[in-house]
Amino acid sequence: MTPIDGLALAREFGTPLHVIDREALLQNARTLKQAFERGYAPTEVYVSFKTNPVPQVLGLLYAEGIGAEVVSAFELWLAGELGIPTARTVVNGPGKRPEFIDRCAATGVRLFNVDSLGEVDRVGEAAARHGRELRLGCRVRPTRGWKNQFGLEPAQVLVAASRIRQHPLLRFEALQVQVGSNLADARSYVEAIRDLAALASQLRREAGVTLSTLDLGGGFGVPSVERMTRWEAAYSFLIPGETPHFLRTPPVQPIDAVAGIIGEALRKEFSAHSLPLPTLVVEPGRALLGEAQTLLIEVLDVKTFEGSTYAITTCGPSTGARPLLGERHPISLLGEPRARRRRYTLAGPLCTPADVFAEGVELPELKVGDVLAIAGAGAYFLSYESAWAFPRSAVVMVDAQGEARLIRRPESFEEMVARDLPGRSKP
Repeated sequence: MTPIDGLALAREFGTPLHVIDREALLQNARTLKQAFERGYAPTEVYVSFKTNPVPQVLGLLYAEGIGAEVVSAFELWLAGELGIPTARTVVNGPGKRPEFIDRCAATGVRLFNVDSLGEVDRVGEAAARHGRELRLGCRVRPTRGWKNQFGLEPAQVLVAASRIRQHPLLRFEALQVQVGSNLADARSYVEAIRDLAALASQLRREAGVTLSTLDLGGGFGVPSVERMTRWEAAYSFLIPGETPHFLRTPPVQPIDAVAGIIGEALRKEFSAHSLPLPTLVVEPGRALLGEAQTLLIEVLDVKTFEGSTYAITTCGPSTGARPLLGERHPISLLGEPRARRRRYTLAGPLCTPADVFAEGVELPELKVGDVLAIAGAGAYFLSYESAWAFPRSAVVMVDAQGEARLIRRPESFEEMVARDLPGRSKP
């Protein structure tokens, strides 16, 4: 990690401030890419654009050989603006809008993962309009892990595969699954591979299609960020402070170990069904970006009542710190060491009780003007940032020599209302 003077950056650029360690970002990309290339071949890596939509960050990852995973027409446009070819772009997401589907059909993409049976028909119509062949996958609703609004049940996948096979411009290629987020180990991926290999075998028998790609999504965890379990979140709400270890998530396995286990499971399960080994696609976000970014915030006020001490800061859930509602990140005070410590409830500057983002956090005694650093803030912090009452924050990138360069300037008041049309003046 590059030595970074957070206090100097906070003074120069203000807070909230997102600080990206360029060398850490590059090292994450190389480590992950090499881990999967060693664990299984062929593997293709695509970065989840929604995790951190900063153009210079995404462009840097593409220069390292990592493609684009997009979920909207905007992200597809952005990938094009960054020079990422459509052949290096994977499309996901539920409820894709007609203009998004049409743009994919017009340009072609590496893989378009459909999310419903109705979407198969809409994609087919768009492909016919543009006369362009499209390579499709189906997002599968897993039998374990994340069960939500995404994907198709296995029986629906069989129907979708038959429809795709009948269309002259659609090619069934892949199964895609997302089993969770910030996962500590490879167990969920191994279970998903077992289920998907069985479904691939059924597809070959009953629908006459042979899988050529398996898309395992992302969700790989990072050591500095702990995902709160439901039990832990409930405990933290009732009794703020340190959660008992038996309620906390286990330590995160290194990515090379996770990649090796995934590769071994793929070879084992597909060979067991006498299936050809597919190309593996992974779509990480947090594992590439999370630990390369720090969020700096400033203490605006400190007050104590009813036995609780509140530190009001320049950032809250609606202005950049929303992931802290479900995750535990290291939070530290920058600057002079202080022996005395106490527990704080950390809140943002919005005039709403919903602007609390951490409770029972033990820190050195805080003063107005102190700067706090929230580590591991590269995944979803910027994505959830809104302009509710305050301009959105700046982003700087720090190089190996410790030089900081502004890559996203802070939003101005004028930009906050730039989309609003002037009203008619009354007579």
